[in-house]
Amino acid sequence: MAIYGAEIGAPATAHAEYTDQKTADEDRPMLPEINARDERKAQWQDRRDRRRGRREERDRDRQQRRDQRPGGGGGGEQRHGGGQPRPPGDQRPPQQAPQPRPFEPRPVQAPVAISTHEHDALARVGTPLGDAAATVFAQLRNGQPLPVRQLAAMMRKRNLVEVDPEQLAPQLKAELLGDERSYRTLGLRPRIVYRGRDLFAPGPVAMSQTADAEAGIAAALSRLAGATHRALAQRIKRASPAGFERLIYAYLVAAGYREITWVKRVEGISYATATAPGIERMVLISARSGDQPIDRRGIGELRVGVEAKNLVAGILFSAPELSEDAEKELERAGRSIAVMCGDQLVAALIANGVGVVSAAAPVHYVDDQLLDELLAG
Repeated sequence: MAIYGAEIGAPATAHAEYTDQKTADEDRPMLPEINARDERKAQWQDRRDRRRGRREERDRDRQQRRDQRPGGGGGGEQRHGGGQPRPPGDQRPPQQAPQPRPFEPRPVQAPVAISTHEHDALARVGTPLGDAAATVFAQLRNGQPLPVRQLAAMMRKRNLVEVDPEQLAPQLKAELLGDERSYRTLGLRPRIVYRGRDLFAPGPVAMSQTADAEAGIAAALSRLAGATHRALAQRIKRASPAGFERLIYAYLVAAGYREITWVKRVEGISYATATAPGIERMVLISARSGDQPIDRRGIGELRVGVEAKNLVAGILFSAPELSEDAEKELERAGRSIAVMCGDQLVAALIANGVGVVSAAAPVHYVDDQLLDELLAG
């Protein structure tokens, strides 16, 4: 102490935590675990909701057809007055029920019809919420942009939607952006355009003299896309095992898969290994032909194969949808299994140009902006 007393001072008081270059890495917030099971469960719930919606739509269609039959689909019992059965011995002539007043629509431009079938929704021009927003803009007729929240409130006020405007606003913005993108992708002038800062306005086509004709083109393209989707779905359901295998091979090549090798074929099922694009890892492919829904064995056998080959994931391709047992099997813990079946597979084939031919037709629009400048005065 006597020797080094001059160099050793009094101990300093620490006023802050010591930090160095490693502290930021040690103190970083912990992120939640990536859980593929939750993602598969969400996908299963989405498919379940889509199937339930299709069943409800078919039930409504059948009920509507029964109601439109002569006599309203009821038995042969005669009724009179307020719809009560005629008493026995009553010889009075039957009274006609009062006819409801016909509905008189407002003279506004009709948007593209909303399709109720999921495969049409995958291929249609525009979006359902885009149809509702176009109806609002057609009633305003001033061409002024509207904030997305105000637009959602106006749609709710007109009974075009049933969702609370605050909850609808994010989805409405996404669908309106998709609506504009779908029109531009086909070379059509969009009916609704994004002005930035959550503002949307009617496109130039809304004030053009050719607006009705252009809406007719969009409706025709939607009908053609839906018909193409249905026809392709029927063809791949009737495909033989060898034909379905070749179709899936063509899709894998078009989607960017590499090193595709078929390793096993049994009872209408073909297995292959391939390097998946994006992750550059080997995955196991299962191509199941036929028109019957995939049962739980389809998922279980593919997962067993993935684990046996120690691969990162498996992908199941099939023309029909999964059964409920297969969807429950998809939830179980294990190696990641992706499913591309039914309408999703058809949409993927169309998007990659497999089984369809794309053509472009010349379409000419009136350049209203140029004509206003040239013909002014």
